[in-house]
Amino acid sequence: MADKPYGWYDDPSTSDRFRWWDGAGWTSWVSTSRDAPSPPAPDRRVTPVPTLTDKVIRWTGWALLAGVLIFALIAGIGVALNRRDAPDALPTLPSEPGTIVPLPRNLSLESGVVVLPGVVSVPMPDGDFDRAESDRQRDGLFQQRYFSYLPGSEVPHNAPGAQVHVGIAAGGLMHPQYEGNNAGLAATQIAYQVFGPTRPLVGQPEITEVEIDDRSAWQASVRVTYLDGQTQHEAEVTALVVQLDEWTWLVWAGASTEKMTDQQRAEMAASREGIAFA
Repeated sequence: MADKPYGWYDDPSTSDRFRWWDGAGWTSWVSTSRDAPSPPAPDRRVTPVPTLTDKVIRWTGWALLAGVLIFALIAGIGVALNRRDAPDALPTLPSEPGTIVPLPRNLSLESGVVVLPGVVSVPMPDGDFDRAESDRQRDGLFQQRYFSYLPGSEVPHNAPGAQVHVGIAAGGLMHPQYEGNNAGLAATQIAYQVFGPTRPLVGQPEITEVEIDDRSAWQASVRVTYLDGQTQHEAEVTALVVQLDEWTWLVWAGASTEKMTDQQRAEMAASREGIAFA
C-alpha cells in the first residue's frame, strides 16, 4: 500500500472497522466509518503491519513453548510413576479440606457510594444515577454496574456528556495474563459506548500499572475526537481495573468532556481516588 494516498482503509487486523493510513504506514487511529474526519496531524503515529518474518518468529516461539510443555509433562508422569513404585515411600496424611468463600456479586448504591459488601466501596460524583444489570448483550463489558451522568457537560448540548461507570466485568471477559490489556479493553469499550452516536475516532490506549490499597491494578486512557458540524471536539476516557478474585474484576471508568466544570472534574477524581477495600 506504499503508493496509496492517506485516508481510511479496511483495518488489516479486523474486518469491522477502518484504520487511518498516513501515506507511509498504519497509525493508531481507528473508526467505525470510512467517512470519519481526519485525525489530528500530531498523532498520526505509524503502527507497522506484521511482516512474514514477524509471523514466522512468533510461530517459532509458540512451537518451542509447546515442546517445553510436552517435555515437562512427560517428566512429570515419570516422576509420579517412580514415586508410586517406590517400596519405602512414606504414607501421606490427608489434608484438611479447604473452604472457598465466593465473593458477593451484587452491587448496591448507598448514599452515593457504590458498595460490594465486605469487599470494596466507590464514591460516585453528584449526578443523575442509573443502574444496569446483565448488560453484556448490549455492550459486552459489564455484568452489573452503576453509572452517573454529570449534567451540563454535553458537547454539543445534544451529545453524550461526562459519565462515571462502576461495575463488575462480565464473567470470563478479563484474565490475569492480559494484565494492562484488560484496562485498555475497558477504556476503548466505554469510549465507543458513550461517544458512539458521534462517530468518534478513538486513539490507542496508554496503559500504566498502579496500586490501590496494596492491590495491583491497571489503568488505561484513550483520547476521543469527534465532530459537531465543522467543529472538532476532544474527550478522554480513563478506565481502571482491579482483580478481586480469580475471575472477578472491578471496573471504574470516567468519560470526561471539554465542558465539565472544575467541581465535576474534582468529583470524578475523588471517585477514582476514593476506591477503598474492606
